[in-house]
Amino acid sequence: MVQLKLLSKFPSDIPSEITRKFTMSSFKMTVAEAWTFNSINAVIRKFDLGCQLFTANDELVKLNDVQLFYLNVKLLNLYRVNKDYEKAIATTENNIQLLATAMQLKEQVESDIQAVRAELGRLEKSYIVNNMTQGNTTQQQSQKIISYQS
Repeated sequence: MVQLKLLSKFPSDIPSEITRKFTMSSFKMTVAEAWTFNSINAVIRKFDLGCQLFTANDELVKLNDVQLFYLNVKLLNLYRVNKDYEKAIATTENNIQLLATAMQLKEQVESDIQAVRAELGRLEKSYIVNNMTQGNTTQQQSQKIISYQS
């Protein structure tokens, strides 16, 4: 679904530094999770996610991992589009209407870039806090296990 609904919007030439840095670990669904997804797909999404049933052979990825990957790919492509608009602006100086349109589009892309960067900043902060919380929870659980063994 991530590929179908999100990543298919972008060119497939994602640089390896992004794919290495922002990995998405997948986990096999349980039978209960598969039927939860089937219920959501049928009742809420009206089969928008397809007409095939989810099974325990399907995989899940963490939402935060998907968001970080997607937003970084989106940011990369917004920068690419912005460069294309800069080139278009440089070559359309004789046509004022095209120049105005290209400049407005460039402003919109720059606004989108700022919005994506802000969202990435928010997500990365929450990711750090969640990892610290999970680390503390794991550390506390380890301490409890040690204290039970004593």
